[in-house]
Amino acid sequence: SSPSLFCSFNFPNGSCLGKMSKLILLILLLGMAESLWRRKKIDTKTKETKTDTKTEKKPETTKYEVRIITENRTDEETTGPVTITLEGLGEKLNVTQVLDNPDGKFFKAGAEDTFEFISTTNIRRVSRVNLTVTSDAAWKVNTVIVGSDRQKQEVYLYNTADQWMSTDAEKGVRKLELCSQGLASYRVTVKTADEPAAGSGNIR
Repeated sequence: SSPSLFCSFNFPNGSCLGKMSKLILLILLLGMAESLWRRKKIDTKTKETKTDTKTEKKPETTKYEVRIITENRTDEETTGPVTITLEGLGEKLNVTQVLDNPDGKFFKAGAEDTFEFISTTNIRRVSRVNLTVTSDAAWKVNTVIVGSDRQKQEVYLYNTADQWMSTDAEKGVRKLELCSQGLASYRVTVKTADEPAAGSGNIR
């Protein structure tokens, strides 16, 4: 019989359709392998993103409250903002904040003004504050009271030098340092007599 121009339907070894079938199967397998590889790569990136999200922690913050009491004479107030720096006890940590004074609203004679701000620095107990004025008006601060959400007791700092503040050197100083008062450590030694019944279980 004359040779056929078409491939045999029973796909014997070496036939055209047999070779094409193997080629198609190989292409399908390669496609599946590439699809699995891409999916695995996406899953890995997703896991890495989740891990990074878990490990990223927001920095801890401290909320500070500063109250400033101005002397009560009318000529002892200022119209400008005041910069305050809080310094910690025994540590080289500090927090600086500008206390805005829009339209001269704050630091009036005899007024007690409250300011709140948040910082990522926790200086623990305040040992001193530094004040800096920006106005040439003569201002006399009486007391600065500092507290925070990480500190149980407020710290009082007084203008014990009775110092005026101003950018005008003839009226006062531009910068003023106030130290906390009443902070001290005491050591008490008690010796009980060696006589009978000299001890006590209730001493206040």
